[in-house]
Amino acid sequence: MSDKTIVKFLLFILLVGVQVFAAAQSKDLKLSSSKKANKYFDDARIAYRNGDMQSAADHLSAAVEEDPRFKEAYRMLGVIYFERMNEPEKSIESFERLLELDKNYDNQIYLSLGEAHFYQGNYTKAKSVLKDFLSRDATEAQHQWAALLIKNSDFAINARENPVPFNIKKLGPGVNTSEMEYFPALTADQEILYFTRQKGYGKYAQEDIYYSNFIDSNWSNSRLVDEPVTTDYGNEGAHTISPDGKFLIFTSCDKRDSHGGCDLYITKKVGDDWGIPKNLGPSINSGAWESQPTISSDSRALYFVSNRKGGFGRSDIYVSYLGEKGFGKATNLGSVINTFADESRPFIHPDNQTLYFASNGHPGLGRADIFYSRADGLLWGEPVNIGYPINTVGEEPGIFVSTFNNIAYYSSDIEEEGNLDIYSFVLPEEARPAPVTYFKGKTFDAVSKKPLQASVQIVDASNGKTVNETFTDPVNGSFMLCLIEGKDYLCNVSKEGYLFFSENFLLGQHDISEPYIMDIPMKKIGIGRTIVLKNIFFDSGEYELKEASLFELDKLKRLLEENPLMKIEIRGHTDNVGSETDNLTLSENRAAAVYKFLVDNGIGQAQVSYKGFGENEPIADNETDEGRAKNRRTEFTIMEM
Repeated sequence: MSDKTIVKFLLFILLVGVQVFAAAQSKDLKLSSSKKANKYFDDARIAYRNGDMQSAADHLSAAVEEDPRFKEAYRMLGVIYFERMNEPEKSIESFERLLELDKNYDNQIYLSLGEAHFYQGNYTKAKSVLKDFLSRDATEAQHQWAALLIKNSDFAINARENPVPFNIKKLGPGVNTSEMEYFPALTADQEILYFTRQKGYGKYAQEDIYYSNFIDSNWSNSRLVDEPVTTDYGNEGAHTISPDGKFLIFTSCDKRDSHGGCDLYITKKVGDDWGIPKNLGPSINSGAWESQPTISSDSRALYFVSNRKGGFGRSDIYVSYLGEKGFGKATNLGSVINTFADESRPFIHPDNQTLYFASNGHPGLGRADIFYSRADGLLWGEPVNIGYPINTVGEEPGIFVSTFNNIAYYSSDIEEEGNLDIYSFVLPEEARPAPVTYFKGKTFDAVSKKPLQASVQIVDASNGKTVNETFTDPVNGSFMLCLIEGKDYLCNVSKEGYLFFSENFLLGQHDISEPYIMDIPMKKIGIGRTIVLKNIFFDSGEYELKEASLFELDKLKRLLEENPLMKIEIRGHTDNVGSETDNLTLSENRAAAVYKFLVDNGIGQAQVSYKGFGENEPIADNETDEGRAKNRRTEFTIMEM
């Protein structure tokens, strides 16, 4: 029997143990000699069957007070406290009192007592009790489970002896209230925080999505994400926001278009308004439970949690990749991440290679810990526990990590007031993702200044592959894209009827904490219009085109193909370093290189010409490095249409 099979079996035992135990009360019970104690015991069984655990515990407490040697009552009380009320400290009292009365009453009690000590954080005591259990008769599966708990106890003891830095900060009253706030998620620029708020409890609980803006170093008073996203007749929450703030993916249950239970829905923001949510369909949603989505910064990978059949445990993390027809069939993330137990609350950082999630199946300190894993190509690395005291004996809620300053956000009831609030803390260095920044701005008509919807494409300069692309907002022209450290990027912004705009981002020469903010004026195609080709590259003093120039050259070629009546002049320019004659020759040779590429790739000679201007037409001063860099340029001007 494999470890995972063993533990699955054991978890089944643990989950149904109370029910089996309760059912057994009708026969072979070791009742008390006190009729009053037995009456309390019977009342406890009835309360248990009715789901009233507190009443059951109260009746059992009365039973053992009436008869302090009532072993069966101690046993049932310990099981209820531990398995149904999550009060391991009280269960320890009951189990230890039972073993004081009869140390051989039932070997299973030692396993339950060891578990209770573990989940109470008494790791050394847990090891002692569990080692005692291993010397007693039990099933192989039970012994395997005890051995795993001992292993976890060793891990927890070591983690406590080697704590990680942890200093939390509670978000302000604009976000946190007397209600419960959880599932924080931020846009890449960290200016808007979305979270779930629960009002009421039990069958009267209502979950909705709220947002708060970061203004003047404070979070503003939160506002409801209004209809059509949130409704009065259903719960909406457990959400994620795409880094650019355009897509909100959330969980909603039992809607008319549901595939069963809770499904994932998506809505797009246009201007300031959210569109009608759409069910993400059968490639993602099933007849089971789907929730807790997170999306990559390029919007091509959607991760979520499901308890569908065929997984490794009770709930697993799945991923779906975006194709031409939408998100494809979801697949299980695999056994490196998913275990026999529960994996939940995944968060994929905008670096697209660091996954944070919660689990009670990997070695940890309690009921569920936070872990992280780093991708190596298509494979995920072995999960790493984020450490103590971030992780505790309790059930940790998962985290959201900011784009570029290593701030983690999570929900907790640290103040023990019975309500979850949202907190932030700086991630330990070992758990930090790859540095990421963002490119943000608006596109607009250069003359009328009216917003334009345009296509923004980001390309890896080293291989010409598109790494991110989007359309700007049709109402306000806004856009935002993430850029990962360690690469140089080329950018092209295009719109039909307009000349394309180009830019490059050399992240090796840029402070990653400083984002790129740029509003982009788009020039309509017309005679006399000039565009600087910022992604045409040459080595210093040379005129051979570098490979990174091919992306821009192809854009220029397509512009000419789409406008066969357009005639352009390629113009080369230099700074004033060196002799005027050499600069004139260099500028002409560089313009000629662009001309040659176009002609060699099918553009007619009648449609394109070239000319070198040397240092004679600067667009900036030649006294600074920045000015000289602007003057060293290749551009084209429309001569005829």
